[in-house]
Amino acid sequence: MTRSYKEQAQDAVRLIKRALADQDFTVHHTHVPAAASMHGRDELLWDDLSLTSGYAGVSLAFSGARSGQNDDVLRAHEYLSAGAYALSVSDADPHIPQQRGMYLGVGSLAFATLMAHRARSAGYINAMAHLDQRVKKQARWMVECSAKARLSALADFDVTRGLSGIGRYLLARGAAGETELRLILSRFVELSQRVPFRGHRVPGWWALEGPRGESPQGDFSDGHLNLGLAHGICGPLVLLATAYSSGVIVEGQREAIEEIVGVLLDSISEDAHGIYWPRLMTLTDWSNQTSSDRYRPRPSWCYGTPGVTRAIQLAALALQNSNWHEIAAQSLLSLLSIPLGEMGIQDASLCHGWASLLHMVRACNHVISDDRLTDFSHRIAERILSELDEEAPFGFRAAMLNVPQGADVPGFLEGATGISLALESYATDSSHPDWEMCMLIA
Repeated sequence: MTRSYKEQAQDAVRLIKRALADQDFTVHHTHVPAAASMHGRDELLWDDLSLTSGYAGVSLAFSGARSGQNDDVLRAHEYLSAGAYALSVSDADPHIPQQRGMYLGVGSLAFATLMAHRARSAGYINAMAHLDQRVKKQARWMVECSAKARLSALADFDVTRGLSGIGRYLLARGAAGETELRLILSRFVELSQRVPFRGHRVPGWWALEGPRGESPQGDFSDGHLNLGLAHGICGPLVLLATAYSSGVIVEGQREAIEEIVGVLLDSISEDAHGIYWPRLMTLTDWSNQTSSDRYRPRPSWCYGTPGVTRAIQLAALALQNSNWHEIAAQSLLSLLSIPLGEMGIQDASLCHGWASLLHMVRACNHVISDDRLTDFSHRIAERILSELDEEAPFGFRAAMLNVPQGADVPGFLEGATGISLALESYATDSSHPDWEMCMLIA
């Protein structure tokens, strides 16, 4: 008897979690194997304090699904304890730079501990209080630094390193984080205003760097406006919208939401399949009000249609705007006519792989409610399952720069933990699990 995709997905989840249950095995097998390395040697990728490939990120495999099983609770606690120890070692060494944002350093441990706290409906009370204070201190410092700059750097406001991710944590903490959250929201309102720049008026989100944070040169000699969810204006849009929906509102917040959505609507491109968004706008693009990039980016969380669609959808829910809902639906439905093999997706990861597309389509379809998107989800799940490799340490291999399908990564954003969570959510028909907050899609 043929097993359904959902049953196969649950099998894959069990395989991943069995591998990740062994902490020593996980740490020592987080690498680019010598056979796949361009340098011909093993390249270790483990980072103690990281949601991508560290203790915090892997803990989510056990706490993120909220299974409540004792083994999962224990495994999550073991990883969090190791992360807390790593943080204490980092704090004690003045030569180790303090990392900022939600995906590194204290922010990563805070978010992972919050997920475990919510999964158990209690627990970690003292740890949460301590981490709250450290995150709030970091938030105040980051707002102060941002306010001193005429224009932004991506790391000032993005999801992984900037104020969007930190702000989402503070929103989840309710009254304990509201003062600092309001500081961030007010700063985002300021950044939504247009400012003069080289003969143009550009959004305050304009970054004087390339999309990877590189120095401005070539196409990016005048910087760029990043439209993505991971590193662009959709991160601040989601924070402004989710805070608004939660009743945390500062002066000018509604107008800031409308301004960012307006920029996104003005940036729409169209091809034979329908509407989509480019990754970014250069100053020439901004001046011409059209992107010079004629190819739609791969559909994923970090860049491309699904991430922007979800951001606009959350803004539509916040301000009850039916036109934005329609645009969000149109953009997502445009993916249905694109063959999966032509989407440019190279692995199964939650950041920019098949798990990303699966979960983003499902998250958006909870609002759109279109059977065609449900069928599309099954096709994507089948594609993910076809990449399962039981010989790989964590069941799936990740495509990294110069390492196509060659890296063994266990963590949340680019590794097995994220794939496991997306498959488990799919298999159990779970809607809006808590870990979505780490991606700013809820």
